[in-house]
Amino acid sequence: VLMAKFLLIDIKTNLVKLYMGILILLFGGMFIFGVSNLNHERVTQYIELIFTILGILLFTAIYSVDQNKKSKLTISAKCHDYQFVFMLRLVITIIYILFLITINLFIFYLFNSNIIVLRDMFIALTSTLFIGSICLLTSILSGNTLNGLMFGLVYFLFCLGFRNLGFMYLFSETFNFPFYIKIFQFLLGIVLLILSYTIIKKVQN
Repeated sequence: VLMAKFLLIDIKTNLVKLYMGILILLFGGMFIFGVSNLNHERVTQYIELIFTILGILLFTAIYSVDQNKKSKLTISAKCHDYQFVFMLRLVITIIYILFLITINLFIFYLFNSNIIVLRDMFIALTSTLFIGSICLLTSILSGNTLNGLMFGLVYFLFCLGFRNLGFMYLFSETFNFPFYIKIFQFLLGIVLLILSYTIIKKVQN
């Protein structure tokens, strides 16, 4: 019962409003950037930019609901499997990201922009996963969602000004860096998510 109550709090206070806001941000970005007859370089530029921002917001939100007073009361009861709740949030977030990527690429396709479906899906997912996992881990280690959010935004702005960050550069595809950088970032993102889950598990125990 408490598990169901906690997940209901998640949906009402966090997920629905957040996901609607993210969807509006995605469409707003497409409206400002334009979606018609773009070459693949422009598509890649948009994907890396917008999905990096979405990653910062979506993954910090996985932890931010625990700062909600109602959530804290439910968590403090310790009558539910918090590891399961955390993992469920993570899975729902990744599924939603894939949904956003699909919508985004489909709209580009409808407006005759040049897309490479599998490659662009991987770039978008990695852009979200890499920065998102860093922000999530920062929030967990510091015990404060704002720290993860601020770190992600500073990192994002830093990458806008400096390109010589090697494997850690967020916009590697925009500036034609080797593709293996995105593969490295994807793998590192997975490792950081596993590390985040491990820390959550130890905290609960």
